[in-house]
Amino acid sequence: MARALPLLLTLTLLSRVAAAQEDIVVVEARQRFDRGVEALARGDFRAAHGEFQRAYQLRPHPSLLINLANCELRLDRNLDAARHFEQFLREATDAPAAQRRDAEASLQRARSKLGAVVFLVTPPGATITFDREPLGQVADGTSVTVAPGRHVARAVLPGHLTAERVVSVSEGERAEVVIDLIPENFAHGRLEVDVDGSQGHAVRLDGRSLGETPWSGDVPVGLHQIAVETPRGTWRGQVDVRESRRVEVDVTTPPPVVDDRDRYALLGGIVAAGLIGGAAVAGVVALGYENGFEESASRIEREDYADDAERAQLRRDGHAAADAAEGFAVASDVMWVGATVLGAATAAYWLLGEPEAPAPTAEVRLARDSGGTWVALGLSGRF
Repeated sequence: MARALPLLLTLTLLSRVAAAQEDIVVVEARQRFDRGVEALARGDFRAAHGEFQRAYQLRPHPSLLINLANCELRLDRNLDAARHFEQFLREATDAPAAQRRDAEASLQRARSKLGAVVFLVTPPGATITFDREPLGQVADGTSVTVAPGRHVARAVLPGHLTAERVVSVSEGERAEVVIDLIPENFAHGRLEVDVDGSQGHAVRLDGRSLGETPWSGDVPVGLHQIAVETPRGTWRGQVDVRESRRVEVDVTTPPPVVDDRDRYALLGGIVAAGLIGGAAVAGVVALGYENGFEESASRIEREDYADDAERAQLRRDGHAAADAAEGFAVASDVMWVGATVLGAATAAYWLLGEPEAPAPTAEVRLARDSGGTWVALGLSGRF
């Protein structure tokens, strides 16, 4: 009994120390939570998030997940917000129905600003790393919610060559990551694809997606059909992959074609409008001269003149007015016809004169080996 007493005292002391430490943790967690609420009230979402995060680390509680997620929504960290809303809905099974409905609605709001990738990996059993975050073995067709942007997927399977794929995902987009792992003992070569040194151009090999440029990876030996999307259209060609050798495909996009239809259409419109205005003026002038002719003829017919000299002058004025009226009428008709033809030509040019952009070209080069220097082979050329 005497020997048991010290042990009992020690256990009692340890339990009191543990209780005191737990009380300290609870107090700090509560203080952190209160500071987070104060920061939230003044609109400092970053500070509030830090306080809530520390409080959750000290004392995990589902209600803190809601606070974290709401801060992350305000900070445009939608992926983190979605994960915390999902975690809350999994763990807080006894939460009030109204709170769960609010969390589900906020989760959908966060997801609407995200994208998703679907993994299509063969053969099955590969370990997947996505943006350096291990996902483990994922089943074919597994969908993962991701933030918009450029991502890197890596697949590792014993007995097979490691493969990487780059994929860009836009807000609300669902993109595929297709990885066909090649056995180590399978004859293969290296393929590298680049488009003007820029990123984000989709590459397809034999109809299957490889990812985006700049792309490099191992592919089976043989003749393959390759397609590379560019802003100026899709380049299509063939690559002959040889064992332990490297093939590089450099796609070049032509400069943008200057579409000058607007300029010429404006010029044609201005000239046509001028012709129409000129035709209208000439028509009015012709009508005035015609009225002068009719007036001279009417006075002669009524013998409204003082003597033969005035009568002769009326006849000369009438002939002059008639000639002028005919001349201006012809000029008006010519300008109307010119405006019509020019308008039709301008419209036709606008509709049919769109310049055709030249197609992208590519240079294909074959290396001596997978890491050697380039050699001039018959495969090099432009397609």
